[in-house]
Amino acid sequence: MKIIEVFHSIQGEGPSVGRRTLFIRLAKCNLRCTWCDTQYSWEDGYDYSIEDILKEIKKYNVHYVCITGGEPLLQKEEVKKIIEVLSKTKAIKDIEIETNGTIEVSSFVKYKKATISMDIKCPSSGIKNIKKTRYDNLKYLRTKDHVKFVIKDSTDYEFAREVLRKYKIKSEIIFQPVWGIDPKWLTEHVLNDQLNVRVQLQTHKYIWGEEKGH
Repeated sequence: MKIIEVFHSIQGEGPSVGRRTLFIRLAKCNLRCTWCDTQYSWEDGYDYSIEDILKEIKKYNVHYVCITGGEPLLQKEEVKKIIEVLSKTKAIKDIEIETNGTIEVSSFVKYKKATISMDIKCPSSGIKNIKKTRYDNLKYLRTKDHVKFVIKDSTDYEFAREVLRKYKIKSEIIFQPVWGIDPKWLTEHVLNDQLNVRVQLQTHKYIWGEEKGH
C-alpha cells in the first residue's frame, strides 16, 4: 500500500478524542478542499506493508488505530486487508476509518472492530467536493459510526443543517469549526437551533498547532 506517514499521537477528533492512537495516513486524495491541512497527503507516498504496521503497534503498545488520508478508500482493497489482520489482533480494540464520503462504505460495516468517520463536505471546501458526496452511504452507517461536517461560515452551517433535515442519520453527528476561526458563533447557533449534534474542536491542534506528525 502507499503510505504518507505512520505516527503515534492522540486522537484529536471524533468520539475517540484523547485516546492514544496509531495513525496510518494513506497517500492520494480525490478532493482538493480549500482549507485542507494535510495537502502533503496528496502526494504519491511510499510502500508500507502490514507487517510494518504490526511492528509499530507493538512498538507503541496501542489499542486504537486510525486509517486516514488523503482518502484511504482510494486503496480500498489494501484497507480491507489491514482491517482483516488488525481485527484478529487481540490488542486492537477499534480501527477508525476516516473517509470523505465520496466512495461507498457498505463493504466496511461488516467489520465489528471498524468504525467509520464520514466527512460530508460543506460549500467552503469547494463546490466540486459537494457534488461528489455519496449520500447513499448514510443508510449503511451504524450507531457506532459518526458523520462530520467541517464548518467555516454561515453558508456551511445552513448547508449542514439542511442535510440533517433531509436525511435520517442514526450515527453521531459532529460539527467541527475550520481551524483558525472563533468556535463561539458555531456553538451558539447549535444551541439556538437546539441541534442534536456534538460541537468539537481539533484537540491535537490546540496542543501542537499544525505541526506535522501529530
